[in-house]
Amino acid sequence: MDRQQDRDKNVHNGLVRLNSDVLFIIAEILRPERGLRPLSLTCWDIRRVSIPVLFRRAVVQSERLVRSDLDAFIPATLRPFIQSLTFVGAFPKPPRHSRPWTQVLRFPLKDALSEMTILRHVTITETMEAGIPLVVFMLTLGLPSLTDISVTGPIERGEVMPEEIQFPVSPLLSFRYQNLAPWRIPGRQYSPAAALVLRNVVDQARGTLKAFVAPAESIPVDLLPKQFWPCLEELSLVGERDTIERANAPLVYLLGTMSRLRTLHLSLTLTHKAKPQPVWPSQDDGRKMPWPRLEELMVTYPHPSDTLYRHLPPCLTRLSLRCWPRHYVHDTWLCNRMGWTSPIASSSDILAILRECTATGVTDLDVEFWADTDDLDLFHEIPCRFSHITHLTIHRYRALNTRNVPVNGIAAALAPLLHLRILRLHLDFIESPNTSTFADREERDHQIDVFFARLDSAAEVFAQVLSPSLLFVCFLNRQSESKNMWAPYHVRDAGDGTRRATFDVSAAAAHGVWIQDTLGPSYMDRYLTRGTRP
Repeated sequence: MDRQQDRDKNVHNGLVRLNSDVLFIIAEILRPERGLRPLSLTCWDIRRVSIPVLFRRAVVQSERLVRSDLDAFIPATLRPFIQSLTFVGAFPKPPRHSRPWTQVLRFPLKDALSEMTILRHVTITETMEAGIPLVVFMLTLGLPSLTDISVTGPIERGEVMPEEIQFPVSPLLSFRYQNLAPWRIPGRQYSPAAALVLRNVVDQARGTLKAFVAPAESIPVDLLPKQFWPCLEELSLVGERDTIERANAPLVYLLGTMSRLRTLHLSLTLTHKAKPQPVWPSQDDGRKMPWPRLEELMVTYPHPSDTLYRHLPPCLTRLSLRCWPRHYVHDTWLCNRMGWTSPIASSSDILAILRECTATGVTDLDVEFWADTDDLDLFHEIPCRFSHITHLTIHRYRALNTRNVPVNGIAAALAPLLHLRILRLHLDFIESPNTSTFADREERDHQIDVFFARLDSAAEVFAQVLSPSLLFVCFLNRQSESKNMWAPYHVRDAGDGTRRATFDVSAAAAHGVWIQDTLGPSYMDRYLTRGTRP
């Protein structure tokens, strides 16, 4: 026992003699392995070096902002070490007959944030539908050390006070603001508070922003083409396209000053009164390509006459031409409640676009369409145009009054893809089970058995016909109205010169294969939020 104590004492003395920089490196190594906290309790010298690593990230419940005791929010002794702060949960509403909400939060939050002198990252999540108070944005965005903010949830829908119209915004590197699932927000109403936040961010931080994610409904479209974005590399706009088109200008003009873009996601749905429009109209064909460094592009409801595709740079590696949300989510309920429509492109439309596409180095392709007479021609065009594809996602919907899916023809068309590793297919099989919450359970179980027998058969065809590089073939499995997963089949050599496909979720996880597709409206979204049952 004495010998063990002497050994521990020698180790302790050796650690203490190390300089602070070396101890800090040791702390960084131990933190992911959860070994830092026990070490930090051994002596004060090691504790002092460990504190900046132990407490650089803080996660707090949003409701604690209204506590009178600020140490219940974050202890004052720890605030100087926090570099990353996450608010979780709904912000509470102020008590009735209390001071205005801005005053209830302003002073405790301002005092706490002022002591976080090295705070760089702020995340706000799981806020539910109550909304995030505008004052939280006002105080957070003005922190001198802040570089990144990520927010999920709506900004509260209240009146904007005159003193809130303009507030300081630090030179951010990334601003990511996403609403909840779109069908959780009735009508996706325009929010003056959200528009105010985005206007201040665009006006003051455009010179430093590298990543900008925002809802289309609140984006200040009038400022976009008037400002030069010298650093912006990632742009994602999510929402209704016609709200952007109120500027009466094509997107190639509105976004034309973002010359350093590497990622452009236009996740824009259409209302019943809107029609698909080209990002780059043919009348502007003489314009120079505004995004020569583009590596990733997603366009929803692509237009076959869009000039954009013939100007895509050779550095583009990911291309997505799809619906938003996925076409299978656009059922009667969603269209009626949200006022949306999904004019999905035909296989002829996608074929015309791909034939115009100049970016032949694409390695990740995602297309969504309904099958017409050019169906198999499109599948043949894919390997001819993009021979280096490693990841391919296809959502193909059967034409009206058709039952057959040409699995063998599709497999034969894709066989020349010699580098294909992950194939995801939604072929709209007639055997697909009923996803309704109210479907008879026994009948649904039988439908699932029949459906997976169909998938087993199709997977075997692709495993035997496609290139030996194929690792997984996945089929869309709509498990419910909201849960849409990929059923992964692991393709391996059978040992007899053939290749077999086996349903294997664990193998997909081991290889890092993502198996979740677009979430749809849940039972709660569809019925309980409306206060009625079907």
